[in-house]
Formats: sequence, structure tokens, C-alpha cells
Amino acid sequence: MKRVYKRIPIVIFVLCFVSACNHIDKYPLKVFENRSVFIDEFNNVSIIRSRGKNTIILYLYNGVNKNQFFFDVDKGKLTLTQTSKKNNEKLFKEDELFEKQIMLLAERKVKLMDKYNIRDVSHEFQNQGISMKVYFNSLESLLYIKDIANVKNIEWLRHLKKIKKLDEHWFYETEQS
Repeated sequence: MKRVYKRIPIVIFVLCFVSACNHIDKYPLKVFENRSVFIDEFNNVSIIRSRGKNTIILYLYNGVNKNQFFFDVDKGKLTLTQTSKKNNEKLFKEDELFEKQIMLLAERKVKLMDKYNIRDVSHEFQNQGISMKVYFNSLESLLYIKDIANVKNIEWLRHLKKIKKLDEHWFYETEQS
């Protein structure tokens, strides 16, 4: 009987460890559940916040071209400070509406990011086959890969094998991955 009691802590430890390894934080899980919304909202977009969250950089991609928009954040209000609109003529048809449109676009994206505890969304790895990477404040991230056949880099392929696969397009990683 004493042997059984000695093994109980080991069994509890193993169960807790396995449970922790399979745990996905609620925010990445909610993003995954609403993945079609995020794919639509952040297609060809990166939005990066400074560590103090007082500056936001919004990148809009138009093919190989990337346009940058810098915002200052004060008490949750965005102020556009610098723009580059050279490749967004289709998105912003009239100059006088440009600032208002870009502000509304950024505010909508930041509001969605705040709702899901998202720190940054990156489109930077698209040329390597990674369509989108979503970084959470909890140091977790989700990777969206539209077509796994487009991932050619051996390091990315190795990394994808090490992290949790949620479906054929979405992968979950933690700081420990």
C-alpha cells in the first residue's frame, strides 16, 4: 500500500505536465475559433506596437511594396504622425479622405487586437510561406500558413514540426516552443 502512495505524486506531476503541454491560452484559442475574421482583417497587413504601446506602425502590403503609417498613442487615441501612401491609390482614392480612412482602418485593427490581447500581427514572413504571425501579450503566437507547400525554408519546416498544429493552416507556439 505504501508503494501506491509513493507513486501518486509522480502520477499527479505527469498529469499536470501533460495538461500544461496541451493547454492553449484563451486568447489564441478565440482567435483560432474566429480565424476567418482574422484572415480577412489582417490580410496583407502588419501592425506593430512599441514596447510602451505609445507608438504603432501599420504596414500595408501591395504586392512587393510596403507602405508605412506611424501613429502616436495617447490615452488610447491614435494620431497619425507620418505616412507613406505611394502604393495605396486603390485603397485611398482621395487625398482629403486619406488621413480619416487610414485612422479608421488602424483604430479598427487595434480595437480587435485589444479585444484578443494581441500585441502584434506580422505579415513579414510571407515571402517564406508564413502568411501571418499573431503575437499575444502572453508570449504565445499563432502562425497562419495559407499553403504549407510554399514553406521552403528548412528551418521553418523544422520549427513547424516542433510546435502544436491546430489544423492544416494554423500552428500554435509558446515561449517554450
